[in-house]
Amino acid sequence: MPCEIETSFAPRVRERGERLPECPHCGDMLVAPDMSMFQGQETDGHQAAGRGVVRHVWSCESCGERSETAVLVVH
Repeated sequence: MPCEIETSFAPRVRERGERLPECPHCGDMLVAPDMSMFQGQETDGHQAAGRGVVRHVWSCESCGERSETAVLVVH
């Protein structure tokens, strides 16, 4: 006997460029960073697990300019 599963989940279609950063120089969409790095934060001289900053380095394909973004990570 086949098993049937009902779900109310409907995949969400995202518009092109939604939640992607824009080049601060020309405004075009940035697709993927050239490099990303995690820099952990220290608390009282000890490395705090799951806390830090993720830095992304971007190059714009349209204008060639480079930029950097940072995301605070708190776990």
